Amino acid sequence: MAGAQRSFERQVDELVLAASPAELARLQDIDRRARLSGMSFYDAYLGCAGAGREGGGSAGSSPGIPRRGR
Repeated sequence: MAGAQRSFERQVDELVLAASPAELARLQDIDRRARLSGMSFYDAYLGCAGAGREGGGSAGSSPGIPRRGR
């Protein structure tokens, strides 16, 4: 596993641990969709966050979850 991937996964893990109930609900939705599609949670999160930042994504998809500050 590359260092960048480990760093990204660590950031997502920290976001999950500090998430509000509303954020957790969105994260659970991402996790559920990832499991149904056979993707990893991290890949699905990256796809949702990327679509939300760029304004893309399909109709009905959840907006991306903002990253915490650097």
